[in-house]
Amino acid sequence: MQSHLHEYEKKIDSYFDFCTRVSHDDIEHDKDSLSIIVWGTIKDNGEIVSSDVIIKKLASLYRYDYIILCTDVDGVYDDHKNIIKHIDSTNIDRIHFRWSDNDVTGGMKNKVHEIISISAAIQSPIWIINGFHPERIGHILSHGTTIGSRIW
Repeated sequence: MQSHLHEYEKKIDSYFDFCTRVSHDDIEHDKDSLSIIVWGTIKDNGEIVSSDVIIKKLASLYRYDYIILCTDVDGVYDDHKNIIKHIDSTNIDRIHFRWSDNDVTGGMKNKVHEIISISAAIQSPIWIINGFHPERIGHILSHGTTIGSRIW
C-alpha cells in the first residue's frame, strides 16, 4: 500500500511543481498557496481525517475555481462499470454504491454525498478523477472536461 501511495504522489509531484502539500493541522497556516494538494490522514489520537473533511474546511476558508479529487479509479462507476460523468442531487439516489471493507471513511457513497454538499456551498463543481493520469487535471483547467465524474 505504501509503495502504491508513493508512486501516486510522485506522479502528482512531477506534474505540478507549484503545489503545496498540507495536512489537516497545516490548513490554517497555508493561506498564500496557488494550489493545494491534500490527502487524508490519521491523527495521533487515532482519528481518521478524510480528504473530504479537509476539503470542506478549506472550502469554508477560501474561494476555489476548481476542486479536483484524485483517486486510484477513473471516477464514480455505475453497476456496469461505466463512469458516471455527472452526479448531482437529482441522480444521487439512483446510484448503487458498493461497500469496501478496507475503506474506513465510509467509501465512495459518503464521499459523493459530502462532495455534493460542499459543491452546493461553494457554487462550483468538484471532480473525481484518476490521479495516476495527472494530465487530466490539465484537461479540466484548460477545457473544463476530462475522464472522470463531475459532481455539482
